[in-house]
Amino acid sequence: MLLRPRTFRKSDFSELGEMAFPGPASSCGSIHGSQLRRKGTLDKMALISVTRLRVRSFSYLPQFLWDTFKSMRQVERSSGFLGGRLLVNAKRVFWTMTAWKDEAAMNAYRTGGAHRNAMPKLLNWCDEAAVVHWTQESSEVPFWHEAQQHIAKEGKTSKVNHPSSAQASNHIPGPEPSHIQRKLKPVLKV
Repeated sequence: MLLRPRTFRKSDFSELGEMAFPGPASSCGSIHGSQLRRKGTLDKMALISVTRLRVRSFSYLPQFLWDTFKSMRQVERSSGFLGGRLLVNAKRVFWTMTAWKDEAAMNAYRTGGAHRNAMPKLLNWCDEAAVVHWTQESSEVPFWHEAQQHIAKEGKTSKVNHPSSAQASNHIPGPEPSHIQRKLKPVLKV
């Protein structure tokens, strides 16, 4: 089963204006995601996890996409999951951003089920991998420009068996605007 790109309407982004994907990082200025939050969300602390993976060959994509689908289903049913986003960029780059009630909830997801089964395969499938975690005051899932700021400052590369030159030099490119993205919503109430 292949994931189909989600079609977005302009109204999906009306609340974001031009801030969903600002230009260069320097143009972000002092605008923060907390200024763009939707009204009526519950404000409570959240642990945010962002992962960037680059699949090194098209031959790994079918299995990678299947494991991604299974992991998406798992995360949406995980206890303590508050919400998330998926983003696909050019050159087989995949981003995930998830918000968690706490670190224990994130670790339970990460070390169980489909996600646990996929992790060892990524060592061979990917030539770039990076992750960043942070806590924030709100339980709202941040926008991609916030992830870009955090991964640039605090991001860490992960082990891969066949690192690209960018991975070897610890260079982590930020997310880019894309029509292929999906919002993840929890099935369970936290």
